[in-house]
Amino acid sequence: MRSSLVVSSRIIVECRCRYEGYTRSIGSKGEASEKIIGVALRELGAREKFVVATKVGMVVERDGKPEGGLSATHIHTECARSLARLQLDTIDIFYAHKPDPEVPLEETIGAFASLIADGKVRHWAVSNYDAEQLAQVLDLCDARGWPRPVMHQPAFSLINRGAEELLLPLCEAEGLAVAPYQIFQGGVLTGKYKAGVAPPAGSRATDSKWLAGKLEEGTLKKVALLERAATRHGLSLFDYVVRTSLKATGVTSLIVGCTKPEQLEAAVAALRGAPGFRSQGGAPQ
Repeated sequence: MRSSLVVSSRIIVECRCRYEGYTRSIGSKGEASEKIIGVALRELGAREKFVVATKVGMVVERDGKPEGGLSATHIHTECARSLARLQLDTIDIFYAHKPDPEVPLEETIGAFASLIADGKVRHWAVSNYDAEQLAQVLDLCDARGWPRPVMHQPAFSLINRGAEELLLPLCEAEGLAVAPYQIFQGGVLTGKYKAGVAPPAGSRATDSKWLAGKLEEGTLKKVALLERAATRHGLSLFDYVVRTSLKATGVTSLIVGCTKPEQLEAAVAALRGAPGFRSQGGAPQ
């Protein structure tokens, strides 16, 4: 476990990717990944080479009770807990994981602005906001003189391109970096799933109802068309997805869900082969 962690961490140092400190299960404690990253950062001794990001807003379990949302109290409390688990004094990018219609936007943004003023967070960002919601955030920040979010993390893939209509152009026009997630649609766009063929043993589709529901015939036909396009370009489907996703309007980085070091290495190799790719260094100042 530890050797794999250090190998992966060194790759991420080189590529300037971001970490996130939550777990997949809704209602989980949401702390395991932050603790792992905290240990890795201390062992590697290269904090300045990382951009460390985490999120707040999803429901987590605290003292046997569910907590979540984007109230000022919850944002401040979870920031303190994240810092402790990460063994850091400052989070580079703190995301609002999703909009919270139960809390006034002024309260949410004011809490992030306060954390930035206190030096506990360098920048804040959003995830899962649509174009209208993002525009409201930006307008309020400008009106109140609060720091704007610096990044957006939307769901996006070559078979889920809704963000291209309004959201990605807005991000590009307003100067927000974009790091989409689900670019492989949970593994669907790796080519491992075929129409009429049972999912490979040990693959995510064998134990994920969410993913199994995505493997409908129409989706797999789209995947087959993308495989043909990849072949025309002399690429594997994996490499084609990485490079083509990076070319989408406004996209500046990609989130690649990896469970093994070799998967991360493959993503890095695909990026290095992309025309015009440059490794960029350093945490935000």
